[in-house]
Amino acid sequence: MYTMINTIFLCNSEGEYRIRRSFTLEKIDLRSAFKTKLALRNFFRFEGKLYVVKTYKLVKIVFVVEHENPFIIFYYIDSLFQLLNAYFSGFSDSNLIYNYEEAYYMLDSMFLDGKLIQNDREVILKNTRAFFRRRGVPKLM
Repeated sequence: MYTMINTIFLCNSEGEYRIRRSFTLEKIDLRSAFKTKLALRNFFRFEGKLYVVKTYKLVKIVFVVEHENPFIIFYYIDSLFQLLNAYFSGFSDSNLIYNYEEAYYMLDSMFLDGKLIQNDREVILKNTRAFFRRRGVPKLM
C-alpha cells in the first residue's frame, strides 16, 4: 500500500510559500491552518486533512495527507531535507529562493502523483547534477 500525499509545502517561518507541489485538485490554504492553535504541534488535523510539519533552519516542510501514519510522513520529510541539504551543502531559505528549479526537480524525482517513487539520495543527486550540468545552469548559492 502506497502513502498518498495531497500537497507538499516548503515555506519560511512566516508561512510564505517557497516550494509548493499539489497532487490533487483541492485548494489547501496553509496560512489559515497555521493560524489555529493546533499548528504549534508537529502534526494536526484541520478541515479533515492531516498536516505534518517539521522545521529545519527556519524552513518549514509541510506534508498534507488524508489518512496516513504521521511517522511515515516524518520519514519522508527527513529524507527530503537530507536530500536538499546534501545538494545545497547546507540547506536554507535562500536556496529555495534562488535555486527553486533544482528543488522542484529533486521533489519531482522523489515523488510522483503523491507517492514516493525514489528514496535513494545518491541516485537523485547524481541525476539532478547531471541534468543541470547539461543545461548549463550555475548554482547561485
